[in-house]
Amino acid sequence: AFLQKNNVRIGDVVKVMVIVGFPITVVLSMYANKIIYFLYGDAYVLGSTSFRVLSLSVLFVFIRTPFAYYFLACEKQISHMKIFIAGTIANILLNFLFIPNYSLVGAAVATVITDFMILGCFYIVSRKVVNVNISSTILKSFLCSTVMCSILLLFNSNLFISFVFAFVIYLLLSFAVKLITLKDVLYFKKIFLRQADI
Repeated sequence: AFLQKNNVRIGDVVKVMVIVGFPITVVLSMYANKIIYFLYGDAYVLGSTSFRVLSLSVLFVFIRTPFAYYFLACEKQISHMKIFIAGTIANILLNFLFIPNYSLVGAAVATVITDFMILGCFYIVSRKVVNVNISSTILKSFLCSTVMCSILLLFNSNLFISFVFAFVIYLLLSFAVKLITLKDVLYFKKIFLRQADI
């Protein structure tokens, strides 16, 4: 009963992370130039390519976070540590491989590959305990994000308006394809209100 109960909870949290992570990744990638210019000015605009690559890590980190916390909650700190140690070693080796030829972009690629590997390890190891199926959520989130991206390309608004517009489009599309339902909204509202009362 404990595992079944936690399986549902982890699945719900991972679903939220996928739903939130996809549009953030897409928006960061689309507006990399504008974001870098807004934060640092012309001097660092060339770093937008690295920023665009690195934005993929946002999605991977979002999805892996619930699994990582689940490992800690289940007192699997050793497995948790081994995965991150393996990720650190992989990142060092990938940096040696990519940075000499691709500089800053190479470092970004190494980080993205490392984050994907860590996510994969958490997912594979956790399947021995919980079964989280997020394939449908990933597919729908990708579809909504792609349509959102296509619509945003038709407009040339300032950064703030673009972010607000992206949020509205993605939210409407998510309801349209039933990625998010009213039941989901009420469920998580109940959880957040319960947390606020603690």
